[in-house]
Amino acid sequence: MLTRLLLDPRDGRPRHPVFWLVAAAIASAQLLVFYGLCSRQVRTAEAHRDLVVLVRQATTARCDDPTSADCAVFHGPAPAVAQYAVR
Repeated sequence: MLTRLLLDPRDGRPRHPVFWLVAAAIASAQLLVFYGLCSRQVRTAEAHRDLVVLVRQATTARCDDPTSADCAVFHGPAPAVAQYAVR
């Protein structure tokens, strides 16, 4: 299979240099597009993380009482108070 790619099937000689230039150009273009896609995803994830941190900081600064309904999202529900009957 590899010999079919490397050698011309008509006469068994190595392929023409133009073939290798075109193959290298296609591979380079694919790598460039892949890099661009990954970079964009990283930038989007970082922007999302920064937004979440900013919202969390703003909400935490506004929440004096972590048991209020607005702050329960970030601090979790208020702990249940154990009620023991005294006999």
